[in-house]
Amino acid sequence: MDTDSLAQIRQIVTEASQGLREEMGGLRTELRQEMAAMTATLREDIADAKRHSGILVEDLHHKLDLVIEGQQFQRQQLVDIRSEIHLESRDTRAMLQLSYHQLQERVESLERRLQTVEQHLGLST
Repeated sequence: MDTDSLAQIRQIVTEASQGLREEMGGLRTELRQEMAAMTATLREDIADAKRHSGILVEDLHHKLDLVIEGQQFQRQQLVDIRSEIHLESRDTRAMLQLSYHQLQERVESLERRLQTVEQHLGLST
């Protein structure tokens, strides 16, 4: 191979290398720009997701507060109902005791009258 051919080959390789370097430099610049744009988009998406999840969490807290209020209301109603049942039960027991006492007095009165009648009639046992 002669020196001229070798020089031509070197020049071709050098030009191709420079062209490749320039093309690689351009690709690197494009890739960096694309990555920067994707990074910006991703950051916006992350910020949107954070805002959205914040709204969802706030809504969940509100709904949980409503559930807690409902439970407290039901608990208070249960306490009120138990108290009312206790009072009614106490009143019912008192009325039953009074009725029993009145019946007992009537039975004793009737027994005394019966004894008196039996004594007058001479039917004592």
